[in-house]
Amino acid sequence: MMFCTCLINALVVLAVGSMEIFPRGEVPGERSGEVGPEVCLPGTQGKDYGGGNDSTCLNVTKPVLEPFLVDGASAAVVIAPGGGYHALSWDREGTDAARWLNSIGVSAFVLKYRVPTRDWLGRGMAPLMDAQRAVSFIRNSASSLGLNASRIGFMGFSAGGHLAAHLSISYDSRAYKHIDAIDDLSCRPDFTLLIYPGFSLDQTLKDNITAKHPTTFIAQAEDDPFGVQYGLDYYIQLKEKEAPPSEVHIYQTGGHAYGLCSVRDAKGNVAALVKSTDPSGPPVMPAFVPYSEVCTWPRRLERFLGHLGLTNSTEAVTQVLIV
Repeated sequence: MMFCTCLINALVVLAVGSMEIFPRGEVPGERSGEVGPEVCLPGTQGKDYGGGNDSTCLNVTKPVLEPFLVDGASAAVVIAPGGGYHALSWDREGTDAARWLNSIGVSAFVLKYRVPTRDWLGRGMAPLMDAQRAVSFIRNSASSLGLNASRIGFMGFSAGGHLAAHLSISYDSRAYKHIDAIDDLSCRPDFTLLIYPGFSLDQTLKDNITAKHPTTFIAQAEDDPFGVQYGLDYYIQLKEKEAPPSEVHIYQTGGHAYGLCSVRDAKGNVAALVKSTDPSGPPVMPAFVPYSEVCTWPRRLERFLGHLGLTNSTEAVTQVLIV
């Protein structure tokens, strides 16, 4: 494994190459030639959610982890970008979040999971396989990467948030046949971060929540066109099942797919998805919306992670991470 070091915001960030999470030729459920070729398109050439400088990845057949490692960090987060299980919003909901996590002293891995949906597997099943393997893969590599194998979280945006929740209720049973010793390691995240989760894709996940669900952070806008109520329902089930302490933050405005609010127009408005005004067209449309409080969710998350003792933040009082 090749390493180099870069200094970003006074943190030493280790540059490591992409990691294939399955043995070559053994990606479960794949059918050669059914999907592809894989491509990542920049900006408005891809499935852009409102214009800007982010890229979109399509036709992913080889799931990999893109590491963003901070020297001295013991905690890490796997990041699942959104894209409706059709594509991956690679920068806005992937690499941007990884660099932000690095800035607070947390390592990150952006998961390039398989899209689009494999009809022969069912919606969300290939991504679940990839997510399960990714967490176990990092645990297997934790020692060599300087990480604590009991401080591995999973973060998801939109469809990636659905995937994060799916993983958090499905860690006891592999979605694929055992491959090697990596699969002997737990794929349960130690904490789960749901950013405008796409629960409209499947509203039944909450029915499988147990007291063993990881501690969870949820952030969403009230005017999310995909329904803020589903995130609230999920949180209520966490409480009813007596899962570990969690947080939910609901903001009045913001829409959907705003990421870290890093894609903006010349007036500072934020690229997002909003409810369509055309009753005969798609239910959502891209738009630039005013910068609002929803863009402060990273600060809330920093404190949440700080309370768990996972960041280099000096603002939060460290508490015990319940696993």
